[in-house]
Amino acid sequence: MAGADRVEGCLFGNGERTDNVDLVTLALNLYTQGNHLNIDFSDLGRVIDTVEICNKIPVHPHAPGKGGAAWIILRKLELDLPHGLQIAFNKVVQKKADELGRELLTAEITDLFEKTYFLRDNPGFTIIDYSISVDRSTSAVLPGPGKSGDTTNLGRLFEGIVAIDGQDYTLRGRGNGPISSLADALRGVGIELDVADYKEHAMGGRDVKAATYIECTAAGTSQKGLGRWHPRRRGPKFSHGSPGSG
Repeated sequence: MAGADRVEGCLFGNGERTDNVDLVTLALNLYTQGNHLNIDFSDLGRVIDTVEICNKIPVHPHAPGKGGAAWIILRKLELDLPHGLQIAFNKVVQKKADELGRELLTAEITDLFEKTYFLRDNPGFTIIDYSISVDRSTSAVLPGPGKSGDTTNLGRLFEGIVAIDGQDYTLRGRGNGPISSLADALRGVGIELDVADYKEHAMGGRDVKAATYIECTAAGTSQKGLGRWHPRRRGPKFSHGSPGSG
């Protein structure tokens, strides 16, 4: 972080006794501090397997990348956390570890994540049912009979039922897309936020599920949260986590 131009080292501690730096530790430390290295960390498990086969030495279970918080959440909850949320949750894990005076176990990290982002019993925000349609009120010219017209540049209209802290609200909002129209609808119940980033991915298993990650600005601070879509529940429904500061 002090500005080195070239670093040579080894993987997972093999060779450290000959003054080689552990490149995995170094890279992940830089990454969790907000430095983008253009390195793909998405499949460290395969790297670990390759190193163990080549060296015939098992990688320590607490080696960076083998038991990191983001890696554990990916394996246990199928949530591939974006970079910003990884950093936010790493701070939560570190604070808890400092309180206990020890490293957290895998089950403890998973439990801490679910409690921090309300993914288990108490979702703070749930979309019970909704529809997204083209907002033709923004079009100066209506399409002719039997024609749909070009809707590419038209806004979107959100209409749905949202539960906030256990209470249902029927909301309606407009925006240039689904997310901005939902944000506009939430202003009707006093929730002011601007969406800065949005990511989603499919989750495995028997049901087709999806995870969504949102970074937004509310009350002058950056907040991060996530939600999961459960197709077998009543309507398209998200269990939305409590946002974490970032």
